[in-house]
Amino acid sequence: MPALDRLEQWFTGIDNPRWARSGRPRIVVVEAARHAPRAVAAYGSGSATVWVRQEGAEEPVPAGSARDVVTFHGSFLADQGQITVPGRPHIDIRPYGVAELADITGPTVLRITDDEDFSAFLRDADRSRAGGPFPAHLTDRRVLLADLAGLGAPAERSGPADRLLIRPDGTVSTSPTGGRLGRVGDDPADLERQWRGHLAGSRRPCPVCLSGVLAERDRVDALAERPWLGDYLRAVEQRRWSPPVPAGGRPG
Repeated sequence: MPALDRLEQWFTGIDNPRWARSGRPRIVVVEAARHAPRAVAAYGSGSATVWVRQEGAEEPVPAGSARDVVTFHGSFLADQGQITVPGRPHIDIRPYGVAELADITGPTVLRITDDEDFSAFLRDADRSRAGGPFPAHLTDRRVLLADLAGLGAPAERSGPADRLLIRPDGTVSTSPTGGRLGRVGDDPADLERQWRGHLAGSRRPCPVCLSGVLAERDRVDALAERPWLGDYLRAVEQRRWSPPVPAGGRPG
């Protein structure tokens, strides 16, 4: 899934062993090109990759110290839409609640955008826990569920040291559905302190990445009622990467 490989950690906020060979660079998504120079200067050093929204062909790629700057069309902020990068397959973004009804035709990111999406995710997990099948829209290799760090998975890669989003108004978060941590150009150490302060005040990680669309108490209560969600998400990941079962046979 080359179109999603480089962005997997940014979308999910979790550590994946398959990413280790690439060194786990910080990924910064900039949704307005006018903020790119400040974002590159503040957060683009070392092995960081900066993704900059290009709204027109005349938009220049910003110069700076970033090892890698990628321009894209579309928006990471959209609840439903596409992200396109020249020479790569487009990435579909969809709300979790419509995943069961929509055809998967290529790299796809499912996102929790409101209470209904969260409820649909919990229903799928409860059904699987009770002995039902894993949802087909989660076990497809072309699909990623965004912000796993806020849904019961480990959150050690979900902070601003690993992923950042710069919104068009200049505010900074770790996710399109996350709460504000500061403004573009703020010292990375300050953003990290803000993020860790939110972590310290919550009973379940990660309290930032979904705080723009879910009430924290509802999220925490749902996760506390399902302490097995981490195991469920690991099982889904294992199923995603298991060899396909031939018709009438065993896995290869």
